[in-house]
Amino acid sequence: MFFWLQPSAGGTAQWNLSVCHGASGPCLCCTSYTVYQYDHRNRLVSVTDFNASDVKHQQVAYTYDLFKRLIGRELDDSGECRSASGRRERRVWLRFRFLEAYAW
Repeated sequence: MFFWLQPSAGGTAQWNLSVCHGASGPCLCCTSYTVYQYDHRNRLVSVTDFNASDVKHQQVAYTYDLFKRLIGRELDDSGECRSASGRRERRVWLRFRFLEAYAW
């Protein structure tokens, strides 16, 4: 497993952290890798899994409110390897108290 960090394309204030997963520990020929994307407030905004051929398997996107609380999560596993079946989750807060989460 090895890591590399690069700024996102398009001049946005986001960073991509890529993690390579080898079949048996550290390697130079990756079998798959994961890209973690962070925003300018150092919050995780998306996680994307790719295989060695750069085909996207799935992506999870995260949404936060202005108090840095997680309020949404959306799974997109409609990559070229799977059928489309996205799932969503929204979280409800009352002031600083978590009430419940809805998924559909």
